[in-house]
Amino acid sequence: MGDGRRLTTDRYFGDLDTRLENLESALEYIAEKNPSEEELTEWVLETTNAQNQAGVERRFGFLETIDLLETNSGQYILTEQAEEFSQTGNTRVIFDGLRKNVKGFERLLDP
Repeated sequence: MGDGRRLTTDRYFGDLDTRLENLESALEYIAEKNPSEEELTEWVLETTNAQNQAGVERRFGFLETIDLLETNSGQYILTEQAEEFSQTGNTRVIFDGLRKNVKGFERLLDP
C-alpha cells in the first residue's frame, strides 16, 4: 500500500534560469487577485512558455500537492507555505513541500 505521496514532479514553466522567477510572479498574481482557475490559466498562458491548458492544469495540481496553492470557493489562494516563500524568498519552503509530498525527492538531491 502506498503512502499517498506523488511519484513524479512537474517543473514550473520557463527555462532553468526563469522557472523560479515565473513561479514567484504567479504567486504574486494569485496573492493580489485570488483568481479563478480560468483566470489563472489564461494569465499563465499569456505570461509563460506554457503551450496548452492541460499542461497548466497539471502544474496547478502539482502546486496544490506540494502545499503552495489551494482553492477556496472556486478561487485560487496561497497557502501559508506559499506566503512564507513569497515574503522571504526562502526556497527551503519549496524543498520541504517537495520532500514531504514527492516520494524519493531527497534522492534526487543526493550527489
